[in-house]
Amino acid sequence: MSKLGKIFGILVVVLSIAVAVLSFMVSKHREQFRDRAATLAEGVSKTGSTLSQGTGSPVGSSVTFTPAPAGGKESGALGWDEYKTNAQGYKDNIGKVVDLAKKVSDQRNKMSDALKSIGEELKLPADLDVSSESLNNLGSYDGALASVASHIDAVKKRDEALRVSLENLSGILKSIGDSFGESAFYTRTVKEGGAAPAKEEKKEGEEEEGEKAEEAAPAGKAYGGYQYEEGLVALEAAARKLVERAKDYESCFRDMINAVNKYSWRTSANALPSDSYKNILKGLVEDAKGINAKIAGLEETLAKTKALLDEKTEELKTSEAQNEKLQEELKAMTKERDLLKKRLDFIGGGSEQAAPEVKEHVVLENVKEVSQDITGNIISVIKEWNLVTVNLGNDKLVPGVKLAVNQGGEYVATIKIFKCEERVSMGEVILGKVDDIKEGAVVFMSASGIQGAE
Repeated sequence: MSKLGKIFGILVVVLSIAVAVLSFMVSKHREQFRDRAATLAEGVSKTGSTLSQGTGSPVGSSVTFTPAPAGGKESGALGWDEYKTNAQGYKDNIGKVVDLAKKVSDQRNKMSDALKSIGEELKLPADLDVSSESLNNLGSYDGALASVASHIDAVKKRDEALRVSLENLSGILKSIGDSFGESAFYTRTVKEGGAAPAKEEKKEGEEEEGEKAEEAAPAGKAYGGYQYEEGLVALEAAARKLVERAKDYESCFRDMINAVNKYSWRTSANALPSDSYKNILKGLVEDAKGINAKIAGLEETLAKTKALLDEKTEELKTSEAQNEKLQEELKAMTKERDLLKKRLDFIGGGSEQAAPEVKEHVVLENVKEVSQDITGNIISVIKEWNLVTVNLGNDKLVPGVKLAVNQGGEYVATIKIFKCEERVSMGEVILGKVDDIKEGAVVFMSASGIQGAE
C-alpha cells in the first residue's frame, strides 16, 4: 500500500505540474487569441469607417471598437462585452461592414464601367488600355484614370475651340443681320423626378428591434440633352443664306458689267468666281470711279450746251423781236408810202401819168419761182450755230436754195437756206467756214443753187 501511495503521490505531483503547465499555456494562448480578436475587431471597425467616408452610410459610425487600455476593458459594438451579451448583433455589425464593402466594390465596378463607356463614347485611342480590368486593378488604375482624364481634357479643349469658333461665327453672322441660337449649346433641360436607385433585398433577420433601417437615397435630377439640333440647323441655314447672298452679289456685278456695255470695264465678268475677288472688287471700285468721271464730264458738257442753247435762244428771241420791229416799221413805211402816193396824185391834178406800181408781197411756193439773178447781203452771222441771216424774204427765196457768199470780191462760202420769213431768211454754212463770213457780204445764186431744193 505504501508503494502504491508513493506512486499515486508521484502521479499527483506530475499531474499538478502538467496542469500548471497547461494552465500557463492556455492562459498564454487565450491572451494571444484575445489580442488577435481585438486586432481583427479594430481592423473591421477601421475598414467600415474608411469605406463609409463620403458614401453617406452610417456603418462607419455604428460599427465601432476601442482597444482595452492598460488595466481596462475594450469597448464598442465589436467589443467582448457586446459579443457576450448580443452575439447576433455582433455578427450583424460584422455583416454590415461586409455589405458595405460589397456595395463599395459594386460602386467601383460601375464607375470603372462608366469610365470605360465614357472613353469609348469620346473615341479614346484604341492603343490605350482603359478596360474595366485596368481601371479596377490596383497596379494599373492610376495610369488608366490618367489616360481617360487626358483624353477628356483633349476633348474638352476641342469642344471649347469649337464653341469659340461657333461664337465667333455667330458674331460674324450678327454683323450682317443673321444669327442662330448659340445659347442652346450650353444649356441642358432638367427633367423632374429622376429614377430612384433600386433597393436591395434584405436578408432575413437583418433589421432588429430598435435599429432603424437605412432610408433609400433620394432620386437625383435627370437631365435632358443639349438642344443643339435647332442651333445647328439655324447655323446651316444662315451659312446657306450667306452663300446665296454672295452668289447674288456675283450675279449682280456680272449683269451690271454686261448691261453697261458703253464703258470699257477693267474688271472681267468671267473672273468674278475666282479666289482673287479682293482685286476684282478693287477693280470694280476703279471702274465706278471711271464711270463717275465720265458722268461728271457729260454733266459739264451738258451744262455748257444748255448755257449755249439759252444764249442762242435769247439771241433768237432778240432777232424775232427785231423782226417784229422791222415788220412794224415796214407797215408804217407802207402807210407813209401810200399817203405820199395820194399826195402826189393830188399834186399831179389827176394827170394821166401812171403812178409807180406797188408790187404786192407774194410768197414763193417752189424753187422754180426763184430768180437766177437774185442778190442780197448777209445781215447777221451766228458762228456758234454755223448760221447766217440774209436780207431776202420769202418773196425771193424758198427753203433748200443754195447761195454763194462773196466777201471783198472773193468767194468764201456756200449757204443753204432752211427758213424763210417775210423780209429775212436763215441759212446754214455747208461749204467754207462761218468765221470767214462778215456782215454785209454779198450773196447770189450758186451754180448748184436749185439742186436739192425742198
